[in-house]
Amino acid sequence: MRLVADLGLTLLPILGIEILTGLILFLFAHGLTPKGSALAARIFNALASANLLVVQDVTFQTDVHVWVGYLTVWLIALKAWASWPTLIGWWPRKFSPSRQLIEKTLAWSILVFASTSYLTGLALTVRPYGTFLISARIWRDAHLWTSGLLLLPLAWHVWRFLPTATRVALVQVRRIVIGR
Repeated sequence: MRLVADLGLTLLPILGIEILTGLILFLFAHGLTPKGSALAARIFNALASANLLVVQDVTFQTDVHVWVGYLTVWLIALKAWASWPTLIGWWPRKFSPSRQLIEKTLAWSILVFASTSYLTGLALTVRPYGTFLISARIWRDAHLWTSGLLLLPLAWHVWRFLPTATRVALVQVRRIVIGR
């Protein structure tokens, strides 16, 4: 339980970076960035004054998104390994059978969508397709859709288990501070 909670809390900021960079790349890829707006000018000026114009570089965003994605997938795989008993059978008895089915479906959908998102993202990075087989646009759209679908069960999972993970982490911190 402690390992699962620790991995979940470790994943939160990493997933935040991946979601933010993915959102930025989505906006750039679909031409939804408001280049001429007052908000865009304020953001550009703030980044320029902080010497952070690299943040606007699509190549930089792509690199961060890809490398954080590699880390995220391996942490999700490690978390799935640590929580394997709940994924394959055991579940708290306080839930009704229909609630257990919903919880398990959402938990497994995280694994399915995360691996599909990883594989389609890998296909974008490695480009194993030829120009005549499957276009990069199809891989990009598949990656965007699976990543978007991953957000739904992931948001449920965070909403559902963040209080428990926080309590587990606080118990560990108290033991370290008190020395028990």
